[in-house]
Amino acid sequence: MILFGRRLSRVVLHKKLVPIGICFGVILSLTAVPFMGCQQRKPSTPTDSYSAQRGLVLSAAGRQFPEDDEDFEPALHLDARRKTSQANSPEKVVLIRPRFYSTELEIREKLLVAVLTSAETIDTFGAAVNRTLSRHPNKLVYFSCTSDGEVPSTLRAPSVVNFAGVNCDALASHVLRHLSSKNVVKDFDFLFLMRDSTYVNGDKLVGLATRVSVNGDAFIGRTSDAGLCDIDAGILLSNGVFRKAVAGLDGCIDGTDQLSDDRIGECIAKASGVPCSDSYQGQAYYALNLEKDLGYVPDPATLVSRKDFGKVVTVYPVLSFKYHYRLHHHFSHFNLQKVHRQIALTEKLIADVAVHMPKDFPGRPDWPLGVEAPLKPSNRFDVARCIYFNDTHMLWKNDNDVISPITGSEKLSLDDLKHSAAVFLKKLYKTNLTIVNIVDGYKKFDPTRGLGYMMHLLLRDQDSNTELQKTLEFLRPLGKSEILPMPYVTEHTRVVMVLFVKENELDHVVVFIEEYAKTCLEKNDNTMLLLAFLQPMDTPDAFGNIRSFALSSSNRFRRSSAKLATISIRIPKDRRIPSDFALMDLVVRKLPQDSLVLLCQTGMELRTDYLNRVRMNTIAGVQVFLPIPFTQFHPVITEQEPPMPEFLELKRENGFFDSNNFKHFSFYVSDYWHHRALIAKEVPLAHSSTDLTAAHYHDLTFGIVELFLVSKELHLLRAVEPDLRLYYIWRNCDSEPNLRAAENCKLSRLNSVGNRGQQARFLLSQVTGKPTRASHDLPPGS
Repeated sequence: MILFGRRLSRVVLHKKLVPIGICFGVILSLTAVPFMGCQQRKPSTPTDSYSAQRGLVLSAAGRQFPEDDEDFEPALHLDARRKTSQANSPEKVVLIRPRFYSTELEIREKLLVAVLTSAETIDTFGAAVNRTLSRHPNKLVYFSCTSDGEVPSTLRAPSVVNFAGVNCDALASHVLRHLSSKNVVKDFDFLFLMRDSTYVNGDKLVGLATRVSVNGDAFIGRTSDAGLCDIDAGILLSNGVFRKAVAGLDGCIDGTDQLSDDRIGECIAKASGVPCSDSYQGQAYYALNLEKDLGYVPDPATLVSRKDFGKVVTVYPVLSFKYHYRLHHHFSHFNLQKVHRQIALTEKLIADVAVHMPKDFPGRPDWPLGVEAPLKPSNRFDVARCIYFNDTHMLWKNDNDVISPITGSEKLSLDDLKHSAAVFLKKLYKTNLTIVNIVDGYKKFDPTRGLGYMMHLLLRDQDSNTELQKTLEFLRPLGKSEILPMPYVTEHTRVVMVLFVKENELDHVVVFIEEYAKTCLEKNDNTMLLLAFLQPMDTPDAFGNIRSFALSSSNRFRRSSAKLATISIRIPKDRRIPSDFALMDLVVRKLPQDSLVLLCQTGMELRTDYLNRVRMNTIAGVQVFLPIPFTQFHPVITEQEPPMPEFLELKRENGFFDSNNFKHFSFYVSDYWHHRALIAKEVPLAHSSTDLTAAHYHDLTFGIVELFLVSKELHLLRAVEPDLRLYYIWRNCDSEPNLRAAENCKLSRLNSVGNRGQQARFLLSQVTGKPTRASHDLPPGS
C-alpha cells in the first residue's frame, strides 16, 4: 500500500513539472533572441559583397561575423547546387509551336488569283471569271477601288476587297501592298495577277503552276517587245519574287505618288531583279491577244482549229461577258476530249497487262475497268440469284413466281440493251447486223457492281442474209452513292395508331386491345389507339361489347401517357367497304395537322422498337414509311407448335416477309391533306358518313399508298421491318377498299399457306392417305 502511494505521488509530481518546464523554455527563448542577433554592415564594393556572402557560407568553419554590423540579411546563393542539378537532370525547354503542322513545315497552297475589277464590271465580267475559274485555284479574290470613298453594294461581297479614296489607275500596286500587309501570300506558292476582261484556261494555269519549281524565282507572262510583262495577259509570280517586288515597290515611283497598272510589270522586274519571261523551266506561257494576233475573231469556234489552242493559258481582251462564256465552252470541250483520250489510253494499257496475268491473281483487274470485282459469296446463302429470261418472259423471278411476262421497265431495259448491242456489233465487225431476238439470257444483281446481263442474241447479216448467234455481256454499274441531308427527328413524337374494325374481326380486336394495353398503356408510351368501327347503316350495333371493353381498358390507365379512343363510321347497308380515301377523310378531320398516323391491322404483334422506327422513318414534308411485315405461315399446315406463340420468331419455317402487304403505313396528317387535294376532283372529299354511299368511293383501282407512291414531293421508304410481325389470320379479300388492295390480299393469302417444302409434305400426306396432325387440325374453309 505504501509502495503504491509513493508511485502515485511521483506520477502526480511529474505531471505538474511538464507545463512549468514548457513555460520556462518559452520565456528563456524570448529573452535570448535579442542578444544573439548578428550585425553586419552592407558592402560598398563588389569584393566586399563577395566576402560577406562567402562569410555566410564559411561561417560553419568558424569564421565570425563582423560585430559592427547593425542589420544583417543573409543571402543564399546555391549556384553549386543548381549546377549539380542541371548536370543530373537538365531543365525542360518549352517550345512554342504553331497551331498547324503546315505552318511549322512551311507547307503552302499552290495558287492565289487576284482579279482587278470595278463596280461597273463585277456583275458581268467578274461573275463570268468566278463561274469559269473559281474551281481551279486554291483561292480567288477580287480587288476594286472607288475614288470618291463611297462603296457600292456590288463591292460588299466577302470575296471583294475595295480600296476607297484611291486612284484606280494604280490598283495593282495597292493590291500588292495589301497582300503584303495582310501577309496573305505567305500561304501560297504562286500569285496570279489578272484583269476581269481576261479569260483564263484554268486547267492550263494550274498545270503550269504545278510543274514549275517553288524554289525558283518565277516571273512569267507575255513579254512585249521591250521584254516587259503585260498585266492584261496575266502575270504569274512565285512567292520569292513577290516578296522582293514588294520590298522595292516604292523605288519604282519616280517623283509621283502613284504607280500605274501599265507599269506594274516593269516595276516588278526592277524591284525583284528578275526579268519577265514567257517560258520558265521548260514550261511555256501562251497568251492570245484577240486584237493584235487575230484581229478579234467574232466566233470563238474558229480558235479550236489553231494548233496552239490546247496550249493557250489566257485570252485577252474579252469585250463581252457572253464571249467569255463561249470561250469557256470551247476550252472545256477541248479539255474534256483530252481527258477521255487519256482514260482510253490508260484502259488500253491496263487491259494489255491484265491479259498476261493469271486469272485468280490477287489484284487482277476485272471487266469493265474501274468497277468493283464480283462479290464472292462466303456460303451458299449469299449466292446472288440469276434470273433466266428470253425475249418475252422471265422464269423464277422470285420464290413465288414461276414465269412472268416481261413488261414495263424491264422491257424498256432489254430494248435499250439490244440497241446498244447492235451499235457495238456494227462497230466491231464492220457489217450490217440486225438483232432478230433474244434466244435466252441471265440477269443478276451484284450489290458491289450493279445489274449484269448475259444474253445469247440471234443476229442476221443483211448483206449476206445469214443468221448467227453471239453471246454478249452487259453491266449497268452502280452510280456514286450520295448522302441526302434529312431533317432532325426524335423518338418522342406521338403516334396515332388507326385500326379500321369490321364486323368479322371482333375476336381479333379484343386481342389487339389487350396487346396495346400491355405494350403502351402500362409503359406510358406516347401513343394513341383510335378504333374506327365500320358500322353498316340501319343495322343493330355489333360493336357495343368491344366499345365497352375499350372504354374499361382506357379507364384502368387514366394516368398513362398512352390513350385509347373509338369512333364510328357508317358504311352502306350492303356492307361494301368504301375507298380508303373516304375513310381517312373522316378520321384525320379529328386530328391536328402535325399528327403522325400509323395504319394498323389486326393480328400484329405490337413492339416498342417498331413504333420508334415509325417515328424515325416518317418525316413531315419529306418521307412516308411503308414497312414490309413478317407474316406467319398457316400454323396447322406448317405444323407449328404452338400454333399461336406468345412471340413470333423470325425463322424460315415460321413465316415470310410479305411484300404484297400494304396495310401498314405511316404519314403525317399535313402530308395527307396536301396530296389528297391533288385528286379532289376525281375523288371528292368525304365530310360525313352519309357521303360514303356515293359511287365515286367504290370500285377504285388505287388507294392512299398509290397516291404517295406517284408523288414527286415525298420519298416513300419501303423496307422489311423485322419488328413488325403478323400472326396468321384468314382474311376476306372481297371487303377490300379498292381493286388493287383486293389483288394484293389474294396474293398474300396464297403465299401465307407455307413454303414449298411444307406444302409438298402436306399434299403428300393427302395423296398417300397417311394423314398428319395438320390434316386432322385443318378447319374447313381455311
